[in-house]
Amino acid sequence: EKEPGNRRLLRSIADLHAQRKEFDKALAMYAEITQQEGGADPSLEKAISETRIRKAEYSLSQLDPGTSDYNEQRAALEKELSDMRVNEAKTRVEKYPNDLQFRFELGKIYFEAGRIGEAIPELQKLYIISGSVLRGATCSTLRRKRFRPLPVRRWGLMTKRNN
Repeated sequence: EKEPGNRRLLRSIADLHAQRKEFDKALAMYAEITQQEGGADPSLEKAISETRIRKAEYSLSQLDPGTSDYNEQRAALEKELSDMRVNEAKTRVEKYPNDLQFRFELGKIYFEAGRIGEAIPELQKLYIISGSVLRGATCSTLRRKRFRPLPVRRWGLMTKRNN
């Protein structure tokens, strides 16, 4: 109240609301921060996305198994949650195409959703971007860890084992 424009304070309050599972309050605070800034902040956008996903996960956990349509509700919410994860990650990658973390998350989400055909190109783009476009600390970290793309043949073997 004493510092209504303090972005760091508003962000902390929003994070606390999210921790307390007060997702609507957290999202309202994040919206206020976004409105004040007027610009793009990848970390804020990720926090908003994660809060939306946590809200959906919480709704899923609150379903009553005793209801007659529990299985249908659960399946619908799980599909909605999976689609939400993909769409949120896709939006971040489209907005920040050279952000390696966002691209990796999209590839991982595709892979976990069983969408291997979409995961492979995203993870390959990650390697191409890290090797030729960017020269920052993230790329040197990937190189130090000897990050190399898996040949498509090897991806196929991995997916056969996981299915």
